[in-house]
Amino acid sequence: MPFDPVKADPVGNPFREERVMAMLLQTTQPHSTLLLQMLESDFSSSSTFAQEYHLAAGFWNEALLDPARTFFRTPGKGFRASLVNLGWHLAGREECAPPELAIILEALHGGSLIVDDIEDNSSWRRGKPALHVTHGLPLALNTGNWLYFWALSLIQRLGLPGAVELKVSRAVSSTLLHCHSGQALDLSVRLTDLEQAEVLSVVSVISGLKTGRLMALAASLGAIAAGGSKSLIESLTVYGQQVGVALQMLDDLGNFGEQLDPIKRYEDLRNDRPSWVWAWLAEDLSCCYFNSLKKKAQAVVEPYEVQSLADDICQALGARGTQRSNNILDQSFRELCIKAGPHQGLDEARQQLTQLRASFIGSTRVWSDHE
Repeated sequence: MPFDPVKADPVGNPFREERVMAMLLQTTQPHSTLLLQMLESDFSSSSTFAQEYHLAAGFWNEALLDPARTFFRTPGKGFRASLVNLGWHLAGREECAPPELAIILEALHGGSLIVDDIEDNSSWRRGKPALHVTHGLPLALNTGNWLYFWALSLIQRLGLPGAVELKVSRAVSSTLLHCHSGQALDLSVRLTDLEQAEVLSVVSVISGLKTGRLMALAASLGAIAAGGSKSLIESLTVYGQQVGVALQMLDDLGNFGEQLDPIKRYEDLRNDRPSWVWAWLAEDLSCCYFNSLKKKAQAVVEPYEVQSLADDICQALGARGTQRSNNILDQSFRELCIKAGPHQGLDEARQQLTQLRASFIGSTRVWSDHE
């Protein structure tokens, strides 16, 4: 039987009916705002958590709430959350999806970005100093990890039938495992240590695990929670995986963006990171040409050397990278439309994807075959 997120109130759930209903009426707000509202409620003086441990709210504010506020006050694009709602409606639900579903993705993604910035030694995130810069590495690391487990705890609040809750829990746990496996590769593999024939497969696996899996969860989670068919869930999973990889391609291209903050620009080159830019070069260039670029990458020390390498790469790649990522986005959406059938949600998803693509392209260098 379909569950009612308003009536569902598991033992120990700090959400009361009126609060959940209010949040359902606020779904037009940014999901980062809803996330912070949930966190504030969880650590309010009347919450189950606060009453259990008998500590003044100020302790929790300094330990968890303030770092979380600092990070989520600069919201992301919210695309993953919109995919959750798309899956929910494609599975036949007309009512709004429970807000916790999208917040699960926002929390997982936010936690991963906090940890990623630490591991990559990135000092800038969403136009502001990274959390480990503003709050110190230990507190930032704990906040990022804590968000993973808080996201898992939200599953219990959904009031799902036992079998459905198990599927949701397994999907989230599997995603975390695969994302961390991809991150491990990303941290350990250096581009200049790879042979030309290895680059494409390594980059494909890293982006497929690290980025593709989280987007696949975003696309499928709503349908899983709504009790959607196996074929629909599989189609959404494939779509999300492909979109995640394509957006990683655009993000890698965006690392060459002339409008990007100098601190972030060419970060992949400076860190000797395997990226889709290098994967395409490895696929397209002669052995001699590719090795000359790799040798130049090995010698990069000074800023002017990074700029020179970036110019050579842009000239060698041209516009082919942007074309490939756009082709994947277009083809994957067409395939989803065929499998899912006509639905208003797909029209909205197309518009959101177009806006998201434009935001990436707008921040990238103008890649051209005539540079």
